[in-house]
Amino acid sequence: MVWQLDDGVLDQLQHLWRLAPPGTPVRGLTQPLANVLVGATGPADAAERATDVLGDVETAYLATLALKVLAGEVDVMLHAVGIAASLPHVLADGEQVISVSVDHDGGGTAGSAGLGVGDLVTDRQIAEFTFIRWAERGGNGQREVKLLRDLIKLDLLEDTAASGRRRILYVTGGAPALKFLTSGQTIGKKLGRNADVLARFADRHGGRFSRIGDYWAHLQSTGRVELVDLHVVAPELRPPAT
Repeated sequence: MVWQLDDGVLDQLQHLWRLAPPGTPVRGLTQPLANVLVGATGPADAAERATDVLGDVETAYLATLALKVLAGEVDVMLHAVGIAASLPHVLADGEQVISVSVDHDGGGTAGSAGLGVGDLVTDRQIAEFTFIRWAERGGNGQREVKLLRDLIKLDLLEDTAASGRRRILYVTGGAPALKFLTSGQTIGKKLGRNADVLARFADRHGGRFSRIGDYWAHLQSTGRVELVDLHVVAPELRPPAT
């Protein structure tokens, strides 16, 4: 379904945004709405109570549906726009862009890790971008899986395909990324649902590495893959504190 976001829906999205700004739990909107609806008597009273919170209720409903559709594509949009915003900060003078992937999974799913070329290919580097906003109190499991898969993908890229280019993993938030990469967590457990990735990893490294920290130390010592924090090289991309 293609949504036409007319001015009414856009105005309502702005209204919903004001009711529940970034950092506000969704229940900050939904719970007051539920509370005000309790005790409504008849259709007119129910409509009036909902309007007091939402404004035009039907438009609010359509706006929320549009938001749901847009949310399903937000990762793709973030990935493409994020790479575009990063390029002025990660390219050297004269460096030529050869290809860019707009797939937020880096040109391939877990089952094809190591097969794709990379999010960004230039005449000097092959790079993966991971635009992650790390949670401060845990709950980063899926983010860690994405980071580890991208790291392995760069490592497993055949030397003939890399052709001497730098292999770079760009992240947003170097400290939490490094905390994970230097941890004692096991690769097998972290990638338990990524059998194809583990199989390709075993083909390359056998049983040499079981812990993520040991694997990362190897990549660092050999200089095979670099980790670059976009918040350092491009402070403008750092989101405002909430």
